[in-house]
Amino acid sequence: LKSGQLDPAVYRNVVRHRAEMFAYNLLATALSMDSLKHVCNIKWGDYAREEDRELIREALRIQQVIKNTNFVEFFRILRRPSTNYFFSCLMLIHMHRMRLLAVEILTKSYQVTGTPLSLVKAKLNLPSEADADELIKACGFFQERDP
Repeated sequence: LKSGQLDPAVYRNVVRHRAEMFAYNLLATALSMDSLKHVCNIKWGDYAREEDRELIREALRIQQVIKNTNFVEFFRILRRPSTNYFFSCLMLIHMHRMRLLAVEILTKSYQVTGTPLSLVKAKLNLPSEADADELIKACGFFQERDP
């Protein structure tokens, strides 16, 4: 091999996982200015296998959920068993921000009656209602009652 050339076996491996790495990059940079550049540069012809295309489509869907701060869909995707494991790991980068936004929206929506802890627990994938109450208080909201 000449300097700068990849071994053919290594090159085949890189090409085989190209779609997967592209999808991971879409999620890792979901909120950056570069994410739009990555989306605009998708060359669908480079991904001949349908499973590669579907992986990128799923990453694009998740990226839009993150950008639009759709916390209900975000946590639905996160708890779905069919979600790619590494996608889930990359979504954890955004989980804290999504939870804070969700708590703010829910507490404003239920400010008259009090935010149902069972709803916060269910929507934000929290282990218990006590954790939901703790999260609400940590965000600076006071929980007077729970219907």
